[in-house]
Parts: sequence; C-alpha cells; structure tokens
Amino acid sequence: RAKPLTELIARRPQDAETLRKAAQDSGVDVANLRYLPLTSSKTKDWVALLDAKLNMVGWAPVDGF
Repeated sequence: RAKPLTELIARRPQDAETLRKAAQDSGVDVANLRYLPLTSSKTKDWVALLDAKLNMVGWAPVDGF
C-alpha cells in the first residue's frame, strides 16, 4: 500500500536529501507524493514515487521498508 512520501522522509532523515531531490525531479510537490517500496532479486533499496492518481512519476534509491 502506497504511503505519503513525507512519512518516509521523517522516518529516514539520512535519506531526506535524496528523497527531496527525487520529488523535485518528478515535478510533483512532495506533499502530494506517495511512495511504494519495491524489490527485485538484485536490490531492495529503492522506492517508486507515485502521484495522486498512483501513476509512477519517479523513483529514489532508498530502502522503503
């Protein structure tokens, strides 16, 4: 389930700059973004950034769990 990106920024202050940069690159205000942790067989350290309609608008190399 997608959660507000602001929650992840608050929970992972060491990654806040990376997340804010990814949000800026997406063109969507950080307050309107949600994130979804994604994993693959190679990595678990990235999140998809979603807009209000849950369209993927960006990503960040951050552990979302």
